[in-house]
Amino acid sequence: MSIQEFEPRLSETGVMSDITTTHEDVVAPHKTFELHVLTDPEELLEARRLRASVYVDEMGFLEAGSRDADGGEHDHDDTRSIHFGVYANNTEPVHLAATSRLIVKGSDSEEDRLPIEKYFDVKVPAGSVEASRLVVEPNKRANGSDLLVSAALMRAMMHHALDMEVDYVYAVVEDGLYNHFLKIGLPAEVIAEPEFIEEYNTSNLAIRFKADAVIGAMWDKDLTFRSREVEGKYTTRPNKMAHFFAGSRTTLGQGEFDFDDLTPPEVMFSRNRGFFSNSEQERLRNATVAIAGAGGDGGLLAEQMVRAGVGKIRLADPEEFGPENINRQAFSGMDVVGMNKAMTVARGLLKINPWLDVEVYTDGVTGDNIEDFSHDADLIIDETEFTMPELGTMINREARKIGAPVLMAMNIGFGAQVTSFVEGRGKTFEQWLGIPDGMPLDEVKDYDVEVSKWLAHLPSYASLDVFQRVSNGEMSAPSLAGGVALAAGVASEQAMRHLLTGNKRGRPVVAPGAIYVDPVDGMKTVRNTKHSFYRSLAKVIARNKLGLIPDIH
Repeated sequence: MSIQEFEPRLSETGVMSDITTTHEDVVAPHKTFELHVLTDPEELLEARRLRASVYVDEMGFLEAGSRDADGGEHDHDDTRSIHFGVYANNTEPVHLAATSRLIVKGSDSEEDRLPIEKYFDVKVPAGSVEASRLVVEPNKRANGSDLLVSAALMRAMMHHALDMEVDYVYAVVEDGLYNHFLKIGLPAEVIAEPEFIEEYNTSNLAIRFKADAVIGAMWDKDLTFRSREVEGKYTTRPNKMAHFFAGSRTTLGQGEFDFDDLTPPEVMFSRNRGFFSNSEQERLRNATVAIAGAGGDGGLLAEQMVRAGVGKIRLADPEEFGPENINRQAFSGMDVVGMNKAMTVARGLLKINPWLDVEVYTDGVTGDNIEDFSHDADLIIDETEFTMPELGTMINREARKIGAPVLMAMNIGFGAQVTSFVEGRGKTFEQWLGIPDGMPLDEVKDYDVEVSKWLAHLPSYASLDVFQRVSNGEMSAPSLAGGVALAAGVASEQAMRHLLTGNKRGRPVVAPGAIYVDPVDGMKTVRNTKHSFYRSLAKVIARNKLGLIPDIH
């Protein structure tokens, strides 16, 4: 028989609309529902009566004569099924709100055929199971519980199938329910052409779920992105179900659950407490951080922001990962070579926090999307190439327009340099680099910026030969994982000063000052990067002349 859960949310064309119910849409007490296997005769009767109210009275899938004398609906498959029930605990008296069953095929005999074999040209081996009679009472559909309750029933059936070591869970469903499964991430595979089944007065599909692949497929679904109206922009899906499915494997999907089970566990950021207060953690959850550049410093900084509890991240990067990035860039590896950096980092972030709100700009930051990328950002992090000052200039000009601070971190050898640009404090980005105010971006692109303007310090262990070759464009600037980690660590602390303003953390360091940290050369806060650079350069020259620098050839 078909799984008829409830009347799907249909558009005027009959196609199920996107389900975007969130926890905030529903007001429910803690542990609203409880799911368990039904074995008591009274419980089974209540389930059959709920089935009759939906199948016979409401939907008309079965004739009126299908109702038994006791008010229930049953067929011969009931005796070979595992029955499940969801009880609503927030009502008096507690009652059955939803039910489903898992039909077990005991043998290859004609009598033991599953419903899917009767209605479609499909043969399944003995021991197979079919999900069936999935129904939810009407008053549990209007307030958003349809998503949670139906998912809980499917979760229990899938976990029982895994425990029985069957390969597939089969089902006969209507188009709307099939689309519902796809939307919540269940990997339903159509295995036969649609058939109109007269007994149910509706068209149905024959589908199957690979039981041991369901949770992995749902995690993959949670990591997918939807394209948006801005070209090259992608955003996360609204519904996250993988965590809900995966978290109950040991209990076979039974027990209490509620809407909180669809939201991040409070314990996720509990180890931040003691350094962040409850109110600060909430501010981070509501914060938006836009990061231009998802490579070394940018990718790891994005991870730091997510682990701190920032709720919304924007990532922009047009480049793809290559083998040369593996030595220091977050989420890089041979498995992602050739893939866009921003999208890859975004998927990595979602593995950390599936509920994270992420927007990805695979074209990088451009004149066409800079306004969209920056709007409402509490902090913008500029990790674009220092060889492309026009990007930093564009980002900072937009930031000043909307009153957002800009944070910039650079890794240098084993060390790191971090500074910020804040309207009304210190120098602007252009003043810091010596770029004339108002210079058009196409002219900034060709503007020659001295390296002394960028760097506050050259490591004492730097090779003059390498430095010269980098300056001449003969080789890429070397970069180490330790320096990237240090840059992200220092920058994340400065980011907290930006995001948690009004507390006692102190103000972030702004240009022309910078924080410089190096395990070899120590830590200092410089007031003028140019003067500091030349002092460090003199020391490097002396050490190179004395032969104290390792030969890199």
